Order: sequence, then structure tokens, then C-alpha cells
Amino acid sequence: MKHIVTYGSGSLLLLHNDGRGAGFGAFATDAMMAENGQACSTDDAYRKLGIAYDSRDYDARWCC
Repeated sequence: MKHIVTYGSGSLLLLHNDGRGAGFGAFATDAMMAENGQACSTDDAYRKLGIAYDSRDYDARWCC
């Protein structure tokens, strides 16, 4: 992530712990919606996206 932010490009592969999580994608989209004034809160963003809170992605293991 630091490389992508520093250099403005790169890639990131996120693998779901069980193939059904909405964690990081929802988190990032929520942040972008708040930054652009499209949602006034996380609850508002998730309602607009039609997703529920989900922490399964954060339970996945990091691999190098």
C-alpha cells in the first residue's frame, strides 16, 4: 500500500478468507463515498451499497 500511495500506481490482490467477505472493498468504498460527499456516515454508505457489515476479510491470513 505504501508503494502504491508513494508512486501512484501498483496492484494489490485481496483473497477472501471464505470467498464471501465484504470487508476491505466495503471499507475502501465507504471511505471514498465519505470523501466525495456521497454518504454522511458508514451506515449511510453501507445502506446505499446494499451490503451488511462483514469482518471475514480481516480474518484472512497475510502471505508474503
